[in-house]
Amino acid sequence: MDQHPDDAQKPLPLRSVLTRPVLISLANYVVLALFEMASLALIPLIWSTSIEFGGLNFSPASIGLWMSVYGCMDGVFQFTLAPRILERFGAGYAFMTSVTACAVVYTVSCSHWRTLCYACTRLSEGHMWWRGC
Repeated sequence: MDQHPDDAQKPLPLRSVLTRPVLISLANYVVLALFEMASLALIPLIWSTSIEFGGLNFSPASIGLWMSVYGCMDGVFQFTLAPRILERFGAGYAFMTSVTACAVVYTVSCSHWRTLCYACTRLSEGHMWWRGC
């Protein structure tokens, strides 16, 4: 035994724990969590926007209801289907599919907000954009 008894009690330094595989896993989790939080913040904004501007004009109560349904379905999916998907396709494929799904939500959201900004600009100029003027 080369170690002093006090050395065995000391925690490892953080640098020795943060190896390359740990940092890659941590970065992947951070990116996926950021994408999911951002998409969950954008969806209610689109749902609450009026139909004239490309939204669905949902009331706050119906947005809450549909977000609750989404949360329940997400929980059921993670409990029943996610283990099978991970076993069949692997974690890398599931991760890339999740990131791609978030990218689709961002693409739809960006085009929606681009249309909304264009409409607001046209309205401020006095044009009636919905009639093609």
